[in-house]
Amino acid sequence: MPTGPVVWLEAHKMYALPRYAEVRAALGDPETFCSGGGVAMDDPPEGVPVSTLMSDGALHEHLRNVLTGS
Repeated sequence: MPTGPVVWLEAHKMYALPRYAEVRAALGDPETFCSGGGVAMDDPPEGVPVSTLMSDGALHEHLRNVLTGS
């Protein structure tokens, strides 16, 4: 199995970030790594509301503030 900071998972046709440092870097760079386009291996079923995890920018901030009571 190939290892490294970014790994292509051929069976799933997706990239994975298996290391902490790369995950932290991706989470801190929303311009390059957006979550609003999806974060799961499969698309969510139709009608499933957007979650904090699957949102970016102002929507993410709003949802997070609702959850934290800010």
